[in-house]
Amino acid sequence: MNHLKVLVANPDPGIRRLLRRHFERIGCATVVTTTAQETLMLIRRTMADLVVGSTAMPDMGAKEFTRALREAVSAPLIMLMPPSSGVPVPQILDCGADDCTEEPFLLAEFSARARHLMLRGGADYRTRRVIHGLGLLEIEPFDRSVRLRGESIGLTRKEFGVLALLAAGRGQILANDEILRTVWGNGSAGAIQNLRRVISGLRLKIEPDPARPLFLTSVRGIGYRLTAGVETPRMSDLNRTSSAAFRPLPRCQ
Repeated sequence: MNHLKVLVANPDPGIRRLLRRHFERIGCATVVTTTAQETLMLIRRTMADLVVGSTAMPDMGAKEFTRALREAVSAPLIMLMPPSSGVPVPQILDCGADDCTEEPFLLAEFSARARHLMLRGGADYRTRRVIHGLGLLEIEPFDRSVRLRGESIGLTRKEFGVLALLAAGRGQILANDEILRTVWGNGSAGAIQNLRRVISGLRLKIEPDPARPLFLTSVRGIGYRLTAGVETPRMSDLNRTSSAAFRPLPRCQ
């Protein structure tokens, strides 16, 4: 995974939690701050690919904070504007913001705006992994789309979340609880059957022989991993899978 970095500066704990979970689910390293001073102290060290600020910081005015963010970084800057901010959108844009989004906002629309700005800024957010015997796996987190050997694969939201997380692990074993917390959220640590169903669905879509998985493998009692350039499957295993097993992949529904 190309671990892009996102800085979220917002005094509202609900918005911080929402955006942190969103960006981490799509593979971005996320830093959150609660005050303008804390943000400005961290921002140069963070080297963020995207900054999401707020016009309602408790210790600095909206226009002053926007100008300070723009002076500190050249990364794309989105400012969130609660109804009580009282500053017109054109003024925030004139202070250096690339975009403004009024609160409350739709996460899907916000994500599209973020994707547009990051692409315009030259950030490549896609995951490209060459998996021995499987081919080129491309994961586009903002679009939540997956291509394998050039073919689109239709995945559910949970299937996408698990696959993206395992791809980011670069062949390492991820514990069941870690996958559940990241993809399902807190309070899902016991939902192992849900994870097993998602893994089965993924194997049907990416494995040459889902009954004998070579790439999306399990470690009994621990978790799962996606073998991606770390280990090459044994040739004897690959030979057992005939070329006929490499059937056309299902397209997005």
